Amino acid sequence: MDNLHFLGEKILEKRYEITQMVHMNRMNDLKEEIKNHNIPTDTIFELITVIDPLLDKAVYVFSLTYVNIHQETLKKAKSTFLELSVPVVPITKGIAILPLIGEGDTERATLLLEETLKKANELKLSHMLFDLSGVMIVDTMVAHQIFKIVDALGLLGVKTILIGIRPEVAQTMVQLGIDFSKITIKANLEQALLDLNLTIDTLE
Repeated sequence: MDNLHFLGEKILEKRYEITQMVHMNRMNDLKEEIKNHNIPTDTIFELITVIDPLLDKAVYVFSLTYVNIHQETLKKAKSTFLELSVPVVPITKGIAILPLIGEGDTERATLLLEETLKKANELKLSHMLFDLSGVMIVDTMVAHQIFKIVDALGLLGVKTILIGIRPEVAQTMVQLGIDFSKITIKANLEQALLDLNLTIDTLE
């Protein structure tokens, strides 16, 4: 909403600037023509009646184009930001980690599911480690998103391990009755790797 409000203000400012510039140039041109050719007043008003609607239309078309370009720019910027917020990082053959940061929403959850499945297939993963240490809140909606991804990865033969759940998040999950008992959970990356018969040293 803040971006749209800001965009609206910038559009109005730009339209005002263009309108002022166009009318100023028009008046200067008319003054010059009147001075050079001694044009009658009636003719001047007739010209203004014809020119004004054309100039207004030109300003409108330019403003509309300006809006469309900026909306497309915002859309691309948001898409890029969302893609960067789903960084599936391979740590060894068949194993990758996905650090989740911030809060979840419907749009991000959809992209998260799509990108995670795509990367799991591209990297031929057997295990995906979900690092939740950067997630401050896990409510029923976020939990549902995680369950969907875990189930989808399971259909691809990828086992999911949750790591880094913060103490306050764990407490909230218990209070909400969120059940993660069917998902493997480890305290941190080191424990998850040990469970896979790996150590951090072997990755270096």
